[in-house]
Amino acid sequence: MILLDTDVLIDILRSYPPALEWSKSRQSDTPMTSGYVAMELIQGCRDRDDLRRVMDLLETCQVY
Repeated sequence: MILLDTDVLIDILRSYPPALEWSKSRQSDTPMTSGYVAMELIQGCRDRDDLRRVMDLLETCQVY
């Protein structure tokens, strides 16, 4: 398991190449995040498209 912070998830959402490469290299680990981080991501959404992308990403994580 690997605990992901807001900064890492934002970089993944923005398709920042180093974050995507790191994420792909950790596919054997189960990604986790906290409910607080999930709410930070949701609060930062500007529109429905942003919200959909965040929710899709959060579905790949276990939220605690």
